[in-house]
Amino acid sequence: MKDKKTITLSIIMLIITFIIIYTINNYYDSKNKINICKAENCNEPCISYKIGHETFNGSYCEKHTCSETDCYNGIEFGQYGDGNYCTYHKSKNDYEEQNKIILSDSQIEEIKKVVDEYCELIMSKHSNILAINLINNTPETGTIYIKYRCNVVREDSNTNLATIYILMQDDDTFRVTELEYDK
Repeated sequence: MKDKKTITLSIIMLIITFIIIYTINNYYDSKNKINICKAENCNEPCISYKIGHETFNGSYCEKHTCSETDCYNGIEFGQYGDGNYCTYHKSKNDYEEQNKIILSDSQIEEIKKVVDEYCELIMSKHSNILAINLINNTPETGTIYIKYRCNVVREDSNTNLATIYILMQDDDTFRVTELEYDK
């Protein structure tokens, strides 16, 4: 009777040991596995990226991953693809390009006056700001904001890059919403 219990216990221990070894082996195999790009006719390894302390594998190699920061989708190919962006970011960029604010020369002059007045107001309220120098003569435009890049010169000899944001209001006048330091 004792021998049957010992044999049964030995078999159970052997099975448990086998399961543990199998599980550990598969865990380390999956960690070392290299994923191959899902793009047609590509055998390159997929990109990996970190979020927090975890490392993840993308589905595409660096060449076939969307160029947008923190997007790990595959780029759009074919008739409508540009070879740089996934479907979402391609559509978003196309929308922004089509709906970009277009300014006339007189509007640019009007914007410069509004920005100059704003800069004078900022310098009068903040005595440590000596100058605000616009980097470009022509502002950047988007779908909502008009932006000027500038250098803010301070009393402590520091020069900080910043962006001045301007809105076109419903009555086609312009208003500066903020000056934001770049990081």
